[in-house]
Amino acid sequence: MDERLTRETLSNLVTQFSSAWDYLRELVQNSIDAGSTNIEVWTEFEAGPEEAPESGVISIHVDDFGAGMTEEIIDQQLTQLFSSAKENDLTKIGKFGIGFVSVFALQPAGVLVHTGRGGEWWEVFFHADLSFTKTRIDRPVEGTQITSFLAGDAQRYGEVVERVESTLRKWCAHSDTEISFEDRSAKGDHGPRPINAPFEVEGEFMTEAREGELEMVMAYSRTPVFGFYNRGLALAVGSDPDAILGEHADRFRHLAFKVKSPWLEHTLSRETVMRDEHFEQAMVALARVARHQVRERLLEALESACAEPHWSLARRSDYVRWLGYLAHEPTFVDDESLASRPILRCIDGRATSLQALWEAFEDQDYVYLCSEPTALTRVLATREVPVLLEPPPPASSPVRAVVGRYLGARQKNRLGRRVLERMGLDEHIRQRNLELVDPHLILCSVDLEAEFPPGLKTLFGHCLVALRSVGRRYKEVHLAEITSEAGYEPLFVLGPELDALMLRPTDAVYVRERWKRPRLIIDHRHPHVREMLALAEADLELAVYCLCRALLLHEDRLAPPDAALMAAVRHSVKEHG
Repeated sequence: MDERLTRETLSNLVTQFSSAWDYLRELVQNSIDAGSTNIEVWTEFEAGPEEAPESGVISIHVDDFGAGMTEEIIDQQLTQLFSSAKENDLTKIGKFGIGFVSVFALQPAGVLVHTGRGGEWWEVFFHADLSFTKTRIDRPVEGTQITSFLAGDAQRYGEVVERVESTLRKWCAHSDTEISFEDRSAKGDHGPRPINAPFEVEGEFMTEAREGELEMVMAYSRTPVFGFYNRGLALAVGSDPDAILGEHADRFRHLAFKVKSPWLEHTLSRETVMRDEHFEQAMVALARVARHQVRERLLEALESACAEPHWSLARRSDYVRWLGYLAHEPTFVDDESLASRPILRCIDGRATSLQALWEAFEDQDYVYLCSEPTALTRVLATREVPVLLEPPPPASSPVRAVVGRYLGARQKNRLGRRVLERMGLDEHIRQRNLELVDPHLILCSVDLEAEFPPGLKTLFGHCLVALRSVGRRYKEVHLAEITSEAGYEPLFVLGPELDALMLRPTDAVYVRERWKRPRLIIDHRHPHVREMLALAEADLELAVYCLCRALLLHEDRLAPPDAALMAAVRHSVKEHG
């Protein structure tokens, strides 16, 4: 290989990493492969003269106590760019023979290697121009010691110390081999500091798991970090799920994890983990841990919290955050065992389940949510109607996300609907709208009147007949005083039965209209009713028509053509006087 090609090849090898400091990971990796039981990394500084402080000497040492090298290894591997004894050895993770070459990424003034093996000890010095000098020495050397020399002043030395330690902690914190770092300069904080740290992740409900040679830790997190390791050395660590996890990203956007395996490998560029069969097996194992262990701890925490009689603001915050994690879980809507667990909090302090909310939805067409207890929620509690606690603000509420996903899936998978779809008849059945709503927005207090005031019985009687004629099948009409906490004056309410609490007009009332016609309860105090009553004295047909139109518009339903409605009104007034 000629000198130009050698230099180009070397340049390509040492510039492929995102940070030149990553060379430390490569040297540590080589030391581990050499069987070293511990690795010492240390720095020192020799100041330059006052007139040229930038000419001080910074040295970075990586000392191991592994097998070391003989002259043959030095000649055939250390000084030959593409020579590697690791190619077919799966117990080694540095498979490309470029670990030592990466030391030149910092463009050092020189690199000194001391090594020994089998009773012979050597010194190899690599010059800045990539030439090297090999010398046999008499001083015994245990393992291999590599020293990089940089020029710089005290300020640069401080930066070097910081970068060396941070790089070691990023890539080597979970090494199976003991690693230490020490600043041995005159002003350094003397004494080695351990680099090794527990194999953990930051987050909630952290869980440790093992499957064969896979070692995993996982936790819920709003800012997850994902790490892949081989014998504790980081192969890939990052917070961008799409970049590091690929097609598995959606499953883990809310979960931080680290996984360690002797079979995981990094790519040639060292920038990410290799997406091979071992990677896929690790992802499958991580998904199992997420579903069966980490999620279980989350559910237990929700159950425990919902069983507490009183909540602090901090507990409310926990509840919202935890439900946010559950909302991101991809399969919880299909887990029937989860549906019966009391993981949701009602406004009155009771716990409820997704299954109970489904039953409430089946009964009343709504699931109610509210941020604070009120007179209305207390009435609903006495009726055993669940009103979920939804801490403000409600926008993008995880309570709504969890409940909405579950009820939507249940509604979609109802047996009757699936049968109708298969028969091609589903277009003839009105789909029920899934409503998660504050009860104050749709429930009104109703105080029924025993008798119709003069004139109203005739006006409402004609309205009822006319509306039935155009397909609006009310069962009967009643008068009442209607009040609402939603900030508007309701003209009327509807319901299958008379009650002290009734729904304002909504499409959901008519879901079962083929089998049960709703009752119409009108507020006789409403300004529009009074205006129509006065108009009826001069033009009964026009008053009936206008009131019919108002009822249809307040229902927010598609009104029939004017001609049909006017004809129905005219016929009712003519036939019934």
